[in-house]
Amino acid sequence: AAKEANKVIEEYLNDIEPEIEMIIAKGNFITRERKEELISILDEAHKKAIETIKGYGVDAGFWYSALEEEIKRKIENMVIREAKIGTQPLKMNESFRPIEKPTKLIHGEIVWLDVMNKGYPAYRFGLSPSGEKLLIELQANTSAVERFRLYNLRTHEFEQLALPSEAMELISNGQYNFCWTADNELYIYSYDGEGMVITNSGNTKRKSITTITGVALYGSSPSGEFVLARELSGKIYLLKSDDASYKIIGKSYKDKVLQWIPGTDMAFFIDENNRVNVYDAQKDSLNTYQSLFDGYACAVLPGGKWFVFGEGFELKAMKTDGSESSTLLRLDETSLIMIAGVYPLYGNNILVLWMNHGDKFDYGFQVCTIE
Repeated sequence: AAKEANKVIEEYLNDIEPEIEMIIAKGNFITRERKEELISILDEAHKKAIETIKGYGVDAGFWYSALEEEIKRKIENMVIREAKIGTQPLKMNESFRPIEKPTKLIHGEIVWLDVMNKGYPAYRFGLSPSGEKLLIELQANTSAVERFRLYNLRTHEFEQLALPSEAMELISNGQYNFCWTADNELYIYSYDGEGMVITNSGNTKRKSITTITGVALYGSSPSGEFVLARELSGKIYLLKSDDASYKIIGKSYKDKVLQWIPGTDMAFFIDENNRVNVYDAQKDSLNTYQSLFDGYACAVLPGGKWFVFGEGFELKAMKTDGSESSTLLRLDETSLIMIAGVYPLYGNNILVLWMNHGDKFDYGFQVCTIE
């Protein structure tokens, strides 16, 4: 009975397996309709196999097909792409003076987060273009109501951030990202491509970022023409906003490093061999440098010639091509306060995350400007 059931499965799957392998080879994208059709074929094959077993007068509970499970997993992992349906670009209109070499670090104050009572940071931050508001995301084990903390850099105080119910629903499954718009309004978007702008008056405006789903999104380029995306497997995609076309530009296991170079349509990432890469979306060209970076987070400076990183007792800047590096800050190794990471904000502003190993363990942030 099992042998005949396996034959039924193989007859169905032999027809669709070449197509599945071709889809995977070309980037693993599929339209919603075709994915549903493939799942339907798989369901029909399973149903026919069960009927075959029952035809022998035995219970089908014992039967298992490794081939069916493998094909099912491949179909479920396919990324849905709504073919030729684009979105209106979200333009940032950013323009920053390129930093030829970082020579000055302007320190902001260190603000401690009281993580034991308020929650731990999730290592995603956003600074409004005005430089006034800093959004701090907390880890996923916090409720949607308490997911963000908003700090006013002008008044040096935390402010109440009341998210509309639509926004809380959007972030409830944890599959989302956020940024500030050119008008200093908060934009939250989910990995299914839907998003909303929360206006300064507290209202919401629906704004999709892409029609491609199933990948983690890393925001629009400053021109609004492109969106950065990444699969769990590490593949990095460049999505085109107007027609939903796409291209694989590399692979990276360091999701905290993947970012747009400020003011440009150039993406910065560290590949699977820890090499520095810069992809120019406008020119469709990739530069892979011999320089290596094995850190977990960094901030690329305007112009893309330098990036800043830090861990432990040192804050450093390194040239993208690896030809030069410099130390921006060095701590005494007896210090109980250490650098826990560096994250990009806006333009030549970076966030230095601090960790206090003293009597009261805590994390703190410091917004710094590099010139």
